Amino acid sequence: MTPDLARKFAAIGQPRVLVVGDLMLDRYVWGSVDRISPEAPIQVLKVEREEERCGGAGSVAVNLAVLGARVAFATALGADAAADRLRERMQQRGVRLEAIVPLADRPTTVKTRFLARGQQVLRVDHEDASPLPGPAAKRLLAAIGPTLRQADIVLLPDYNKGVLTPELLAPLIAQCRRAGKRVLVDPARGVDPARYRGCSAISPNFVEAAEAAGLNVGRSEVDRIGRRLLRRLELEACVVTMDRDGIALYRGGQRPRKFPARARELYDITGAGDMVLSVLGLVLGAGGSWDEAVEAANLAGGLEVAKIGVVPLSREEIAAEMHRVADLERAGGSAPTKLRSREELAQIVRTLKSQGRTIVFTNGCFDLLNANHISLLRHSKSLGDVLIVATNSDESIRRLKGPSRPVLTEAERVELLSAVHHVDYVAVFPEDTPRPLLQLLQPDILVKGGDYKSKEEVVGWEIVEGYGGRIERAPMSHYHSTSRIVRKILDAHGRSDR
Repeated sequence: MTPDLARKFAAIGQPRVLVVGDLMLDRYVWGSVDRISPEAPIQVLKVEREEERCGGAGSVAVNLAVLGARVAFATALGADAAADRLRERMQQRGVRLEAIVPLADRPTTVKTRFLARGQQVLRVDHEDASPLPGPAAKRLLAAIGPTLRQADIVLLPDYNKGVLTPELLAPLIAQCRRAGKRVLVDPARGVDPARYRGCSAISPNFVEAAEAAGLNVGRSEVDRIGRRLLRRLELEACVVTMDRDGIALYRGGQRPRKFPARARELYDITGAGDMVLSVLGLVLGAGGSWDEAVEAANLAGGLEVAKIGVVPLSREEIAAEMHRVADLERAGGSAPTKLRSREELAQIVRTLKSQGRTIVFTNGCFDLLNANHISLLRHSKSLGDVLIVATNSDESIRRLKGPSRPVLTEAERVELLSAVHHVDYVAVFPEDTPRPLLQLLQPDILVKGGDYKSKEEVVGWEIVEGYGGRIERAPMSHYHSTSRIVRKILDAHGRSDR
């Protein structure tokens, strides 16, 4: 990763991207479960709130719009209320609905997920996934024509819900090739890959790629898979995503290139494939190279899996991560697994709270991590769903503790905290107190050690209680302060800290 790529990415213009595919309405129903139905041995979900989002290929379109692309969308939709709501939401996101074919006898796909405490209890699908009838496919192809001529690149996320049939794909890909437009496909699983022959590139995950290549092999054989798909489908490039193993890029006449993933706390892979396709389309549509596009997409996919649910990323967020990774690589380090910026944490907390998760927060110097710290972290995590640990920066500790502290640098302290499985996210704050961070994140629970005699001794208690949160004090089974440990070490070696 180079700072030059980060600057290029931030300065990308507004490429015109045409997205064609299945548009779905994703509904989320959040609630709580505290009893069993008297009618049957099933849980009763008490509904607390509901949300609707653009799903399927609509997720790719929304990603691109948030990233600053000019996005046009083409699909076939049912003539129903769900279609009306999708149109409204897509337009609110800045996506132009340029080629929409209404189908009076076909429902719009709606997927409703019921969740309690962030876990799916049930999913209900309303859909007709049969192939688009021939006349409707012809109408859609005709409607796409004028928009295609203005596009810089075309993306086809295939969810196998009936829109991207072989009868539509073959003439559409041929039309794109004649017009000199690149076509990127995120292929559906379990379909004949021949339907994508002639497109510019596909971006399957490893399992999809192996199935498409007809090879029952492990990841060590990914090069064999990539080369076979290049040849069979007449591709310019094949991009194989492999979650924790990063992305592999294959191009005709060139050596394979592997882009390793950054180590991250994996929460939810939902939407990662859509994000990879979106960033590939953005960079290539703006004139970037394949290497630049895949490197950017690999990093964006890593950011996406570290979030809960499908969360569009801003261009600024991706560019900031590029700069951070470049700085760490230049210093010879690697990104800590759980360290997040304030901006990232604010977005993560918003998403988690929207799903009914309980956010727990604790803070301290955590210099020379000891048994008392571990006890605090264990107790804190037991109080909620997600634990955020904030630690003072080196300068902050020096101001508070004196010039001989900290014993461990903030990078070392972050690495140690990241290794504790009770901890979900780590933040570093340069101020003397965590008050600004508490005001920004507004955790549900602030936890401090039992050595605090009253809540009024806890810095920031008034902020937390002011927005409805609460203060908890963790029981202390040990008494180990860093100062005490330092004195014991010095005494054992016959030296003084004066």
